[in-house]
Amino acid sequence: MVLDPLTALSVAGTIVQFVDYGTKVLSRSQQLYHSTKGAGPLDEELDLITTHLTKLTAKLTRPLSTPSTENELPGEEHALRELCDACNTVAQEMVARLEGLKVDGKHRMFKSVWQALKSTWSEKEANALIKRLSMFRESLELHILVELRYAFPSSLEPTVLIFLTCIRI
Repeated sequence: MVLDPLTALSVAGTIVQFVDYGTKVLSRSQQLYHSTKGAGPLDEELDLITTHLTKLTAKLTRPLSTPSTENELPGEEHALRELCDACNTVAQEMVARLEGLKVDGKHRMFKSVWQALKSTWSEKEANALIKRLSMFRESLELHILVELRYAFPSSLEPTVLIFLTCIRI
């Protein structure tokens, strides 16, 4: 059976894509199988970063003053709390996703392959969550920087701005 050149090229491209995908899945499943925590190195790092971000936002939601009700919070603190709450919601989604991809118990080899497949299938969703968390982090940074700018007397403003610029680098 002879194929025309375009069909042959299409078949070859499909085979290359299949081999590439299979290699990714096998590599990921091997990482999961040999992992002591049941997660790949990237998932462990994401879990650590997400947990840390959640702890930081919990600290940020504590008001500086002690109002008797939520409505008595200053506007800036209320906005910061809303931002932190939204960030925590996305962080909880990420942690739940990462927990769902861990491998534990019996039949680790089969579970590793299955979790590797699930991980590659949901890669777009994971990247979307990472992007959302990054946007929240940037918004929190901006909010805090603006609050710091107004928290210091105007005579210290140039010094504070230089300090904050150095921190950003």
